[in-house]
Amino acid sequence: MMNRRAVLSLSSVAIATSVAGCTGLRTRLRELRLGKPVRRVAADWQPAPGQWPMDGYDHARTKSNPFATPPRTEPEPAWTYDESGGVDSLVVIDGTVFVRTESALAAVDATDGSERWRRPRDGSGSLKYVAGRLYDIRDHSLRALDPDGTEQWSTALDEAYYFLLERDGWVMLCARDSVIRLHADTGDVVSEAERDAYGPATDGGLVYAGKFDVSAFEFEDGEFVTQWTADDEEAYESAASVVYSGDRLYRVERTFPSRESIRLTVYDATDGSQLTTVPFDRTPLSPAADGNSVYVSSSILTAGSVGADGRLVALSEDGDERWRFDPGAGLRSPVVADGTVYVGPFANDRVPLVAFDAATGEELWRREVPGTPELAVAGDTLYVGTSDGVHALREASQP
Repeated sequence: MMNRRAVLSLSSVAIATSVAGCTGLRTRLRELRLGKPVRRVAADWQPAPGQWPMDGYDHARTKSNPFATPPRTEPEPAWTYDESGGVDSLVVIDGTVFVRTESALAAVDATDGSERWRRPRDGSGSLKYVAGRLYDIRDHSLRALDPDGTEQWSTALDEAYYFLLERDGWVMLCARDSVIRLHADTGDVVSEAERDAYGPATDGGLVYAGKFDVSAFEFEDGEFVTQWTADDEEAYESAASVVYSGDRLYRVERTFPSRESIRLTVYDATDGSQLTTVPFDRTPLSPAADGNSVYVSSSILTAGSVGADGRLVALSEDGDERWRFDPGAGLRSPVVADGTVYVGPFANDRVPLVAFDAATGEELWRREVPGTPELAVAGDTLYVGTSDGVHALREASQP
């Protein structure tokens, strides 16, 4: 005869199973009602030459463009697009620079900086381009647009989602404790699951993500299924998006909840085992990786001291230091192309935009910029978004 606790336990299991079954049934009914998505982006979609389609360049978040040849010698401004409201986000797609501000979304000709079109917007947002579609991501909404500015659909969201992946007909929006799946043709929410999918990175296979414990997820039948979770006895949380490069994961971490210890941890992407950790005395921002080195910038992020100190460090794939730049002020995340590392100030006006030789750390050139710049490299151009607009920098013309 079962006791009361056993009966209650079985009842809880039955209720949970019933709820899960109902949730799954509702999901399947929504899928049937909406139909199979016509738009299908392959899991291994990659940017093409002439593109910088998102903040981290690609879904692996490497911030490294293998096709670009931006200026290694002192550049000259090819053009400037004036935008007094400042630049929140910019992406470059096939001859067009898309610029997001607090009040507008604009398309600018990458050759001469002339404005092609402009749409009013309310509030800050970030841009991401995937396979012919431009996404305008805000705290509680998502817009899907054609490159000519035509809106395909718009979806209001209950929560703030900052990380977007698209695969096999579905758009996934990821947060610290949930993933929602949208129909790529309509923007309708199809399902929601409790998953810690913060800061995801992928090369088209497994998806690596997690605010607290980094996990590898397989994408099966429109849902994230856990394959492994890294085993760490210490309580660390992610301080930036994970970066995937060369079967390694690079993850900026800090102790939780004290946040006193800060490190970069290198994981084996095949099983989640820790390969090495590199301690930092300033908070690193999301690193860049080019297959040879990992470039990590840092800054003070405490209230009242943001940007007061920081440095840039170049590490081997195994975490050994190769060179460093120590300006005594905070630095934004670097970007990499054609053997050159570009980095600018983070929340201060004491550091210029600086270009370094990626292998040696030799300084190639520097240029003053206001605020914290948004950087993108595509073709032969370094695009710099600042508080006063977008500046296109190219090699100086030869006499």
